[in-house]
Amino acid sequence: MKNSGTPISDQNFRLQVANKSTSPNCEAVASANYSDVTIMSSGCGSSPACMTTSAQFTNRASSTQLLSVSSGFTFIPGQIVEDPTNDTLAMNVPSDNVTEVEYNFQMTSYATQDAYCFRTTNSGAVLDNYTKVAELTMLQVPFLTDWSLNGGSSIALTEGTTTLISATGTVTDYNGYTDIVAASSTLFRSSVANGAMCTEDQNNCYQIATSSCSTSSCGGNSCTLSCTASVQYFADPTDAGAPNSADTWQSNIDVWDSSNSHGTASANQELYTLKALAIPSALNYGSVTVGTDSGADNATTSVTNTGNAILNLDLGGDDLRSGASSITYNQQKYATSTFTYGACAFCSTLAASTSPAYFGIAVPKPTSTTAVSTLIYWGINVPLGTTATTHTGSNTFTAN
Repeated sequence: MKNSGTPISDQNFRLQVANKSTSPNCEAVASANYSDVTIMSSGCGSSPACMTTSAQFTNRASSTQLLSVSSGFTFIPGQIVEDPTNDTLAMNVPSDNVTEVEYNFQMTSYATQDAYCFRTTNSGAVLDNYTKVAELTMLQVPFLTDWSLNGGSSIALTEGTTTLISATGTVTDYNGYTDIVAASSTLFRSSVANGAMCTEDQNNCYQIATSSCSTSSCGGNSCTLSCTASVQYFADPTDAGAPNSADTWQSNIDVWDSSNSHGTASANQELYTLKALAIPSALNYGSVTVGTDSGADNATTSVTNTGNAILNLDLGGDDLRSGASSITYNQQKYATSTFTYGACAFCSTLAASTSPAYFGIAVPKPTSTTAVSTLIYWGINVPLGTTATTHTGSNTFTAN
């Protein structure tokens, strides 16, 4: 403070604060917008700034010169102010003298704007003029609200391919939404090594780059933020009965602004077990003479696991027909290795499609896009009296 007029006496210099808002500078902020900086020991209330204590000095101790002094003016010590006060003891400032008053305060959670102005008053009464008013620019930290994985629902994958899984929420930066620079995310099974810093693995860890995170519906201080991963069909399930049922899938988000301040959030959901299979469309026994069986000549079906769990089957079939002629479904036998039809003690006889039978084929869970398959070997008997024509029917394979 500089006194270029008549001597000032018995002034209690009190600190005030105002939101700069849209003013071009702090000198242009209306006087009515200022309010006293509150005192922490009395309660900060909703003030954006609040006096606090310091172990570095005694309240209202003398200040020393830190700023330059204009030619023709003389510096005189002021005071250093801390909680539980927001003003000085009565001070005198003679003509052509300069003094410095220092205030120890902190910004509060109510400081949600990008800039604030600070001035001193005489116990709340404005001074003659304010040619220079201190401005504090806030480097606001971005933060996230309503962060949600898969819309708040458990994750259901798609057999044999990828499924787009998104996590979304609102990112807010009180320096304005244009201050938000980028975001990255990790989608991972919760017990995987190193958590969100896990090594990329399509079974349990998806590192989502900034290119897969985007903002939309931006306005004021906020945007909608979405990060998306293409999750493979064999990603580890976490629902009841799964080997990792104690886990969940977790989405961690990290968003940063132009000051490299970071905000984080997380959300989690279960990932459902997917039992699914792929088989060829045809099972061809070739030519079998009426009154005989296929012997050691086995037809095969390759069963591919297109889900995320060990695959077993329920098998059933319908009769093979050619006009009025038929071969009943139970003339078919099957096994997981080659066999001779008439001498197979370990074979299973095909059940009806209306009451399929469990078949523990145990096709392993895939861990990559490389197909994991198991062959089923088949044989058939063609009873006497069957018409010697091509017979067709259908067998039903159900994942279990």
